[in-house]
Amino acid sequence: MRRTLHILLALLLLDLLGGGLLWFGYTHMEEGKQQKADLRQELVMENQKGEKLKSLRKTLSLAEADHAALERYLFDPSEESQIQFLSLLEDLGGKTTGAAVVTSAFDLSNSDPRTIHTDLAISGSWKELYHLLRLIESLPTHVVVDRYTVVRKEMTGPGTDLWQGGLAFGIMSVKLEPVK
Repeated sequence: MRRTLHILLALLLLDLLGGGLLWFGYTHMEEGKQQKADLRQELVMENQKGEKLKSLRKTLSLAEADHAALERYLFDPSEESQIQFLSLLEDLGGKTTGAAVVTSAFDLSNSDPRTIHTDLAISGSWKELYHLLRLIESLPTHVVVDRYTVVRKEMTGPGTDLWQGGLAFGIMSVKLEPVK
């Protein structure tokens, strides 16, 4: 009987040891499953971030072309842009329309540093002066014509009379960069 009692005690200890090992294994497996679920959740979030990043890159590449197109319509009031603008005005006069264009005033507004006022002395045929006005009004910036006055100076024939006058207009920049 003693021997049976020892065997029962040994089996009971083995059962307790086996139960403890099963409990330890079960809790360890649950922790592993939880870590696996957390890692899957992180992976899903990283995939979503990757997709958003791809979408953002695609949007930026598409917007880059639009930005380049819109940049033409924004006047940068920096000194280099002012020089380029004056060259453009001279080219509109002499090369494009045939009218003589002399810049008599070109200054920045005191109240708004993004506004530039320009006064031009112009001369040429009526057709050339009108064409010049139309080209200036269609510049890809916000142009406000303040004054346009022309007077016939010489009568040389129909359509070839010499006209002289002035054109005053302002350009409003949408860019927020200060003038240096």
